[in-house]
Amino acid sequence: MNPIRLSCLWMLLTVFVTNNAFSALPKRCVAPAQPNESVGCYISNGDNDVLFYSPPIDSKNTINGLYDILQKVYGVQRIYWRAAQIDEMLYYSQIRSENLVQADLFNWLGYLYKNFGLNKYGVQAAHDRGMTVWGVAALFDHGGTAEIDSSRGIGPSQMESYIRLQHPEWVPVDRYGIRRMSGPICFAYPEARKALISLHIKLATSAGYDGLMFHTYVEQCDARFDDEFGYNEPIVAEFKKRYGIDIRTQNFDPNDLAQLQGEYLTQYFRELKAAFKALSIKVGLFLNPKEPERLQRWLADPSVGDSGRIHVDWRRYIREGIVDELLVYCGGDPYPVVNKILDQAKGTSCKVSILHSAAYPEQYQHFASQGVIRTFAGSYKDIEWGYIEQQPVSALKGDDFIAKLSVLQQMADGRTPPDLRKIIEATKDPHVMVRRRAVVALAELKYSDSNTITALENCLNDAENTVLCYAINTLTKLGDSGSIDKIYSTLDKHNNAMINLAAKIGLSTLTADRTDDILRGLQYPNPEVRAVVVSAMAGTEPRPVTLPALIKLTKDPSDKVRWNVANVLGGFGTPESLEALYSFLDDTHPTVRNMAALKLSTLIRADSGKYGDFWHKVFAKLRSKFATYNDKYNGSDSDWGWRCFGEALERMGSDGIETLTEFLNQKNDKLLADHAWRILYVKQSGNKFIPITPQEAEKGYEQYLKHCLN
Repeated sequence: MNPIRLSCLWMLLTVFVTNNAFSALPKRCVAPAQPNESVGCYISNGDNDVLFYSPPIDSKNTINGLYDILQKVYGVQRIYWRAAQIDEMLYYSQIRSENLVQADLFNWLGYLYKNFGLNKYGVQAAHDRGMTVWGVAALFDHGGTAEIDSSRGIGPSQMESYIRLQHPEWVPVDRYGIRRMSGPICFAYPEARKALISLHIKLATSAGYDGLMFHTYVEQCDARFDDEFGYNEPIVAEFKKRYGIDIRTQNFDPNDLAQLQGEYLTQYFRELKAAFKALSIKVGLFLNPKEPERLQRWLADPSVGDSGRIHVDWRRYIREGIVDELLVYCGGDPYPVVNKILDQAKGTSCKVSILHSAAYPEQYQHFASQGVIRTFAGSYKDIEWGYIEQQPVSALKGDDFIAKLSVLQQMADGRTPPDLRKIIEATKDPHVMVRRRAVVALAELKYSDSNTITALENCLNDAENTVLCYAINTLTKLGDSGSIDKIYSTLDKHNNAMINLAAKIGLSTLTADRTDDILRGLQYPNPEVRAVVVSAMAGTEPRPVTLPALIKLTKDPSDKVRWNVANVLGGFGTPESLEALYSFLDDTHPTVRNMAALKLSTLIRADSGKYGDFWHKVFAKLRSKFATYNDKYNGSDSDWGWRCFGEALERMGSDGIETLTEFLNQKNDKLLADHAWRILYVKQSGNKFIPITPQEAEKGYEQYLKHCLN
């Protein structure tokens, strides 16, 4: 979901416009429908809901505006609406609020869905326009074990399905029965398949989808090699029955295991299709273009198959009619796979889609005539640029809001001479998309005269969140200190994840001579505002003059403020900041303690000579803290809070590794030994995979069997 781990598609596909030098006109990435061509748009809820620079879907007005553009400019006939996966997260999963990065996101999504029903409205609005809507759901990504994300210092993994939590025996397990995988639920259990079908029926029927499309990647950096998990009892028993091999103790062909697991996946589609057929709901599946017989890999890091090695028998799905549509995703050359599906699907009802924004190359023009649905991502900025054709300036006085978007974009990119008065007037237009585009035009043209600043400041009173976001972000770059104060006042009134992101990105660009603006924000009465201002300082050059204010905030009553302070203090490296980080090791909130351990150990590491007595004080504290996560510990972070302290110890060099080894070797506390083993032999990043070979993993598991089971 970056502030968001829900999808990395927006990072790969977002197009940035040119500046006011007009050295090169921006090129559209999305092509409108050609004659007789079927076109769809994949909207990634959770991303478009919070990334203010993506086409907005944060209100009924913005959804209506976006859908009108999609239909009238691009000829879209199908919406792929990822709200189905968000619904699973919000209504059928445990949200771990200790994850201080994701908490704002889930609060915001919950606010939009529960108060305004935007998840369902996105379906209704499409149907009202004669478009079909397929919900996009996760087939394997049902959340993670709490520990996996904790090494990032952000708290536990953001969420986990109640199905996994209530039935841990259904979670894929390693061949020793020690580690359980993040994300999937094992399809080998008939009861698990039944529970998932019940969930998917609820997701599909509650929103009124025409179909449910499943992606197959997992957004958790848990697995270390493709075959690490999937050794559950039904699979072990069936494999031994077929091949006479115990996959838990004997060598075997991984492809045979992948085929067997693929059979359980096929059986799931049979059962799901039967249940959906009675409800007139269709079934779809994303395909991996690089390896269509394998599950998708997460595009943020494709080094490990994070859903496991499971055979995707898509040809059988077509033959048996158990899947109604196959959508070839990105991450490889999609064209050969589409041709194969077209050949296989001849004479059947199975449809083919392709994630593809531009017009097809000449040699693939037959895709359109053969009914392939060209689907583009709803993250492209140029979707909001209005009509493809040039529009007259007089359109700004008309009723066609899409034509107005065109004129404003033409002025921003230099095809039409900019008229500041008309752009400012457009910031008050009745249509939200026009007001938003007018603010973007002012940002791109970089006007900073008093009339422009006044217009932008007036936009801070706009009724639409998406206009506020762009006004905030633009004013941080073009406005003065008075503008910053107005931004703080706006954050005080309208605090949410989308606005916070816009303000954070904007405030992070303030130059060194604007540090007083930052200081005022650090002292703002509302803790939510303070948290945004501190977060804007992360990843930027330290501002030494702010250190006293930051240290004062180490006593802030807000957990979110203190966590952000711990994150920012990690960039200073002064005696005062180090002592402040040390004090955070005893903070009342476990995520603050984790961030402090991460930052402090990263700064001083194994350099005991440089830091002297302070190093030994930190080392002793880290050792003591890690040791508290034992058999008797019952804190709220018992299943994840130890990870950062253990990794912090390891960063301290040979002394830390020796201490962890002692914890592993002791015989009095099995849980403490287990934690030490995971630090030493199960490396985690949270941000990326740490691949190892099965042989390397085997050596680590041998250490577990030796030290943690006796």
